[in-house]
Amino acid sequence: MTDWHVADGGRLLGVFTEEALRAARDRGGVPSDARVWREGMDDWAPIARYFPRARRQRRRGGGWLAGLLLTLASVTYLVSFIAALGLMYAYGSDLLPTEWVGRVWRGVGIALAGAAVLAPILWGLRAGRAEVGGMIRIVAVLLAVAGLAVAGFELYQAPYAAEIAEASQAMRDYSLDYDPHSRTLSIEGHIGPSLADALKRQFDQHPIQRVDIMSPGGLVDEAMSSARVLERQPGLEVVARSFCASACVIVLMGGERRLADYDMDIHFHAIDALVEHKTEWWAVMMRRQGEASDRYMVQRGAPEAALKEAARLGPGKLYRVPAVDLAGGGMLAAVLDEEDRPLTAAQARERLRAEEIIQAPAGATPNV
Repeated sequence: MTDWHVADGGRLLGVFTEEALRAARDRGGVPSDARVWREGMDDWAPIARYFPRARRQRRRGGGWLAGLLLTLASVTYLVSFIAALGLMYAYGSDLLPTEWVGRVWRGVGIALAGAAVLAPILWGLRAGRAEVGGMIRIVAVLLAVAGLAVAGFELYQAPYAAEIAEASQAMRDYSLDYDPHSRTLSIEGHIGPSLADALKRQFDQHPIQRVDIMSPGGLVDEAMSSARVLERQPGLEVVARSFCASACVIVLMGGERRLADYDMDIHFHAIDALVEHKTEWWAVMMRRQGEASDRYMVQRGAPEAALKEAARLGPGKLYRVPAVDLAGGGMLAAVLDEEDRPLTAAQARERLRAEEIIQAPAGATPNV
């Protein structure tokens, strides 16, 4: 039987039989950087060359349970993380029933927070002393931080999401009526949730040549989506009737040819929040939404001066501009009389004087 000499840093640790040295190596009784020699060798060699440490076998007891727990935690993390991002993307939409919004946001946040703590811990334990164990633990820490950050946002925003959903649903009072004889679609009421989808269905079902709209405004993001739907209809006329304010103006700008009743006003309005939420993130989001809608209206021909004046007044007031002042200037092609005959701005003013209708100049009015 061959005897093995074992040394560590120039110090002789002893002489072992092959079986004794292998057992000592497996239980960690011999340093991993030790060197060995036996008769017939030219020089000392690293112990790992002849006695690699045996991999520890997993204990059968509880192994399947630990694996199942790791799988469940990982799946929960992945699903809840994706759900959280989806809820943030669909912020304020009507994808969920109003009464479920707050509970779903809180539930997703709680599930993600728990999984963000448990899954990385289990992954770190499973990595053990494997060669890639350090990398796995770093990734696990990063996943934990990301999951907890998103979960915190979900839990913090849950009550506001519920309020926004409730306020949005209150604007689902719009109606759409199609007249096949004139091929006109009439829109009345607030610019509420899913209006853009309802418009798409109408255009799929009917040959629409004109859209009449009368609205006090509503959701800016829904108005933008609705305007995009109208914008894709070539040659479409959009006519503002009686009263058009705030988000209604955005929808009006979606038409290729825009008109309005000759004796009405167009009311511009600074963007306003559905619910009070005094955080920097909320302020940035509202500002960007307002900038996007203003940019769209200016590109389509709305007077930039009117939008700036509305922004200066703030959300508490409307900036009213007589429709005749906008006719022929890029925003409105013309104004219409009672018989829907087009009038130029000069003709409309003459008509107003003849009817002794006095229109006040552009200015601020209360936001009603």
